[in-house]
This record gives sequence, structure tokens and C-alpha cells, in this order.
Amino acid sequence: MINYRNLRRPKNYLLFPGIQLTLMLSGWLVSMCTFLLIWWRVQGTFKYLKEMGEQLGFRPTSAYFRMIEGQQNLFNHNIVLFGIIGSLLSGVVVLILSHRIVGPIYRLKTFFIELSSGQKSSQDSIPQLQFRDNDYFKDLAMPINKALSMLKK
Repeated sequence: MINYRNLRRPKNYLLFPGIQLTLMLSGWLVSMCTFLLIWWRVQGTFKYLKEMGEQLGFRPTSAYFRMIEGQQNLFNHNIVLFGIIGSLLSGVVVLILSHRIVGPIYRLKTFFIELSSGQKSSQDSIPQLQFRDNDYFKDLAMPINKALSMLKK
């Protein structure tokens, strides 16, 4: 028989959706603004190169203009492709990092809710607060545990 309690549940990475989605949106906006700024500046460079070709007297059908047009199309294609990839990658990284930040806050919240309702404590002992190894703020557990043990005395 399968023990369903020991099976790992999928992680819920959105523990505090308001904070985490705001961080993800902020990262996406910064990423998009960066790509748009790069695109705008490079388009100005292509415009300048076309103007130089006109001043030099090249015909609009010359190899020079075909090359400039081809490079501009290639750049536009690549900036869209890497903009999408960069935004997706940025979103995943921000989601994982935000989970490591809000995870301890979520753990603190549930710990104190359970402690105040009597689910975690007994007359003789107060449970120890613990965070995951890769969480930020894991150094908070020790002073909280120490303070709780002092209160028990």
C-alpha cells in the first residue's frame, strides 16, 4: 500500500502573491524598458547608416542598403526573441528568490498561529522554529527560539 503522506506535494511558490507578483512585474518592467531602450538606440544607428549611404550617393537598391536592411531585420528578430527569453528567465529567477524571502515570513506566521492556538506546544515544551537551509533570514530562528524559551521560564 502507498503511504500518501510521504509523497511530496508540489511546491506552492506564491506564498504571498501580492508581494511576489509585484516583484515579478517590477523585474519584467525593468527588463522590457532595457530592451526597448536598446532597440531604440540601435534603430537610431541604422537610420544614421542609411542617411550616410544616401549622402554618399548609393542607390536605394545597392548592396549597401540591402545589407543594412538585412542587419536591421536580424536585429529586430533577435531583440524580440531575447526579450521574451530574458523576461521569462527573469520571472523565474525573481519567483524563486522571492520564495526564499517570503518563505520564512510565511513560516513565522504559521508557527505563531499554531503556537498561539496550542497546536504546537505542550505544558513542558515549546517547539523550535526552523527554516529551510536555503531560505533567507534563517538566522532569525535562533533569537526567536531563545526568546520563547526565556518566556517559558
